[in-house]
Amino acid sequence: MQEPVATAANDTPEDAPITVNIVRTVRHGHQDAFEGLVRRFIPVALTFPGHLGVHVVKPAARGSRDYHVVIKFATTAQWRSFRDWPPYVQFRAEIEPLLEREPCIHEMVGLESWFTLPGAPALRPLPKWKMALVTLLAVYPTSLLITTLLRPRVTHWPLALQNLLFAATMVGLLTWLVMPFVTHVLAPWLYYPADSGDTPRKE
Repeated sequence: MQEPVATAANDTPEDAPITVNIVRTVRHGHQDAFEGLVRRFIPVALTFPGHLGVHVVKPAARGSRDYHVVIKFATTAQWRSFRDWPPYVQFRAEIEPLLEREPCIHEMVGLESWFTLPGAPALRPLPKWKMALVTLLAVYPTSLLITTLLRPRVTHWPLALQNLLFAATMVGLLTWLVMPFVTHVLAPWLYYPADSGDTPRKE
């Protein structure tokens, strides 16, 4: 049976990159069995085209049995296909008896996927103005740094290649260095507390 997803990501372009946060509450005493099934399935999942990686976060709070699984796909269309993929359907069927309730799935696309905090439960979707402001704060100094350091070294390159280098360097720095750092530093302002009553919606 297909997993329903309570998200607005269905309106996004099929070629947009996507980050998916799945929260599963495991029945008491079944954690070891659940973790074993997850460990066995991850190498299988990574063979699916467009699967860019998975991050599993065990329950952080004492007494919690919520497991967060954050997965990334190159395109939304590939994530949609993955949900119908027979090995994934079989995996869901195997873990279903181990779950206390239906999972919660939150899809993040576009700017929102840069603001992923794996393991942070009960986060409400960020306001777009916050994402835009923080992105500007990250992009502007990064752009200045790239231009200052790289431009003098590639002035003899064709303009198209210069712009390609700047864009690739910008995306790499933002994705793996700048945005994770900025998001971590500004987390108290960016995110609402878990007890605010705004929890991820169920599937």
